[in-house]
Amino acid sequence: MESRPSGARRSWRDRGLSVYAATKAALGSLTRTDMVLGAMGEAGAQKVADTTLLGRPATPREIAEVIHFLATDRAAYVTGATIAADAGRTAV
Repeated sequence: MESRPSGARRSWRDRGLSVYAATKAALGSLTRTDMVLGAMGEAGAQKVADTTLLGRPATPREIAEVIHFLATDRAAYVTGATIAADAGRTAV
């Protein structure tokens, strides 16, 4: 997935479009939802969350805020990037 935003950036640049990707689950981060808690249980979710710098699962709103930012004019200068909303897991 990493190569898609940068490759698409070159092909869509002339059309005035920005291309980016947001990822949260590539390395095992998780969002605190009923489905996740049902599958992993509270202890399982916390075990995965403990592997992140923030030490907790994301809320659905936190992930939505990243996507919302990328869809606004405030992200106008962002292109060809993958934004990792993963509580710092890719930094560990």
